[in-house]
Amino acid sequence: MKYYDISETYEKGMLRYPSFKDFELVFDREYDLGNTMAQSHFEMNSHLGTHLDSPYHMIKEGKRIEDYELERFIGKCQVISLKDRDCIGEEDLREIDIQADRLIFKTDNYERITNGSFENVYFKEDAGRYLASLGVRLIGIDCFSVDRIGSKSYQAHIAILGNGIAILEGIFPQDVPDGIYFMMCLPLKIASAEGCPCRVLLFEYGDIEAYIGNRE
Repeated sequence: MKYYDISETYEKGMLRYPSFKDFELVFDREYDLGNTMAQSHFEMNSHLGTHLDSPYHMIKEGKRIEDYELERFIGKCQVISLKDRDCIGEEDLREIDIQADRLIFKTDNYERITNGSFENVYFKEDAGRYLASLGVRLIGIDCFSVDRIGSKSYQAHIAILGNGIAILEGIFPQDVPDGIYFMMCLPLKIASAEGCPCRVLLFEYGDIEAYIGNRE
């Protein structure tokens, strides 16, 4: 079964929001230290790497990760390329034939970030309202933030989360062709969290249908 793993690897030196501390894995017990086992802990921001945002991230009375139904993160997903632009607004989205309620956007962000630039492609405020009007439940972006990096108004976050759409950030789908996929994107089961790491897999939709058919 063909699938794409669009998650970022958690490791020292990983791509991250400029103000975030680097990921750190610390071994408390290790064979080289004379222990008979290896045991570690890690230190990281809840919005580091591939992660989900819930409304509570920006809205005081908003849902937290545990309040979401898991079905929101499993199912039909559309990968969409939006290249050669600095932001995404309603006008850009109206040009797209949107066919799913989970959307993954491929922009120029990966190329910009890996080249050392933090001038990211971001969402405009009207994008959240428009996507909500179409019944979209989740959007993913190939960057650490749906807002312009360094912005203190968080207009895109508030507009998207406030319209009932979950946000998936820190994904890297640059090698995934545009089209329809079956997405599995499960957050860790952490109580009260406003953001949470996750692993995101996109399966060829036909492969999933065939697999389910063979299991029945």
